[in-house]
Amino acid sequence: MVQVLARAFAQDPSIDWTIRADGGRARGTELFFETVLNRMTLPFGDVWTTEGAIRGAALWTPPGKWKLGLLEQLVMAPAMLSAFGWSRLRRVLDSMDLVQRHHPSAPHYYLQSIGVDPDHQGHGLGKALMAPVLARCDSEGVGAFLETAQVRNLPLYRSRGFEEVSRAQLAGGGPTMYFMWRKPIAGSKSA
Repeated sequence: MVQVLARAFAQDPSIDWTIRADGGRARGTELFFETVLNRMTLPFGDVWTTEGAIRGAALWTPPGKWKLGLLEQLVMAPAMLSAFGWSRLRRVLDSMDLVQRHHPSAPHYYLQSIGVDPDHQGHGLGKALMAPVLARCDSEGVGAFLETAQVRNLPLYRSRGFEEVSRAQLAGGGPTMYFMWRKPIAGSKSA
């Protein structure tokens, strides 16, 4: 799953901006997704993947669980520092601050990451990976939130009911981040 996400995000502007740019880049990208998976999403049980061979994954955080406490940040710090490298630390801290400032205060499911292996994109896997949690959002009457720097993914998110609520450029000439919110849809099956 980690390798599939790393391949899916190989051309992502925000990953390109934050992950180390040296010979450890490939491992840094995998370490980033490994940490997000194991420390931020898997403990809550909202990780979705394709059946059989893993061709994509959606990593969600349930309401009230997206913001990390100081202890969890300290536990994750060594792995994240290895993923980003010292030279990108300022960019990462600025990125985290930006995401926190644009994050909604209303209860919501947070789509931390979603990616489909490049060889399998364009076949509806992204929609399918989002469907179970979006159906839960609708049945619980709770919104969903995500951010992306990948402009080509905006139509996918819009097709699932997400709307852009704000955008901001990462400090120091980084990419533009698009912050998107999805209201729960009464009576929807989200499929």
